[in-house]
Amino acid sequence: MNILRLAEIRREAWILVLCVLSITVSFFPLQTSDVFMYLSLAREILSSGHFFELDPFVFTTPSGHLPMTHEWLSYLLTYILYKLGGINLILIAQTLAVLGLVYLVICTAKQRHAPPHWVLISGILVLVLGSPRFGWRSSVFSDLFTLITTVVVLSRKEDPGSWRWGLPVVFLLWVNFHPGFPVGLLLVMMRANLGRCRRAWLKTLALCAVATLVNPRGIYGALFP
Repeated sequence: MNILRLAEIRREAWILVLCVLSITVSFFPLQTSDVFMYLSLAREILSSGHFFELDPFVFTTPSGHLPMTHEWLSYLLTYILYKLGGINLILIAQTLAVLGLVYLVICTAKQRHAPPHWVLISGILVLVLGSPRFGWRSSVFSDLFTLITTVVVLSRKEDPGSWRWGLPVVFLLWVNFHPGFPVGLLLVMMRANLGRCRRAWLKTLALCAVATLVNPRGIYGALFP
């Protein structure tokens, strides 16, 4: 068995270890009341058939303004999961989201030809540093979209027809799941000013910016998330 084969086996073993660790640290009972807020807001949106200009459950603020319009898809997804499988299905989705985060880190490490031990170290860092955010909140989607954008930005593929053109779809979802999308725009902007294919990346940046306009508040939602 040659050295390259041994290195590949070690890498796959570390990936398996990371998957087990990810399940261990992410499959736990609900520890946030956000889920019940999401369920209530989704129920109100579906029953009324429109988005709220005023928060129907907040009575302590003078304006009653709902500052989380960008998260309506998070509300809807939570509601659908609850209807299909109750809280248990939400917990499974919570674990799958964490596995997705770790998988994206592994993809980035392998893409950069990192040694097997660095794959393990990178995954553990994600689990340790991200563990406070592993509950079922809309922010977990922002974390996923940030890593997806990072993977594409760091991709070694340079041809304009590569999968960077999927980024506008990412931003279309991102702007409706969580208001953290400006971080992704910043990453794409930085990539557009570095390396080759600047024109292709500038086009991608423009499409991503346009995609953020597709939200319940339109241009105001894109400019003032």
